[in-house]
Amino acid sequence: MAAVAPEHLFVYGSLLSGIPVTARPLEARAPFAELSGCGRLIGPASASGRLFAVAWYPGFVPGKSPGKQVRGEVWRLTHPDRLLAALDDYEGDGYVRSRIRAKLDTGARLEAFAYLLANSPGAAPRIESGDYLAWLNSPPQAPA
Repeated sequence: MAAVAPEHLFVYGSLLSGIPVTARPLEARAPFAELSGCGRLIGPASASGRLFAVAWYPGFVPGKSPGKQVRGEVWRLTHPDRLLAALDDYEGDGYVRSRIRAKLDTGARLEAFAYLLANSPGAAPRIESGDYLAWLNSPPQAPA
């Protein structure tokens, strides 16, 4: 018997609901509209791993190191086949859809899909907070 796919999606970058539409890059607006039409926001969550500034968007590398958390949110998928096909196209070859364990801020744990970096982040700087929204809103750091 085939395993049942999760009905949730963990997002941590350009698809976060907290990004104002006008601040959302044009290429992320249609995928976010698709997510909004095919899912319902459950709430803030975290997952074990590290976040990297790949470009204007982040990349998630899963891990089990204590204290290394990526902040995001979980959506319940109402039309998963349509949504995941659209997001697979949006994320492209640089990301792979995988199952992860996420922890809602309420304490509940669940299995969710997430788009993880397909390759090593290389020299991409780490987003130390693990929080893409905080990183977007922080002033640029001067070189040391």
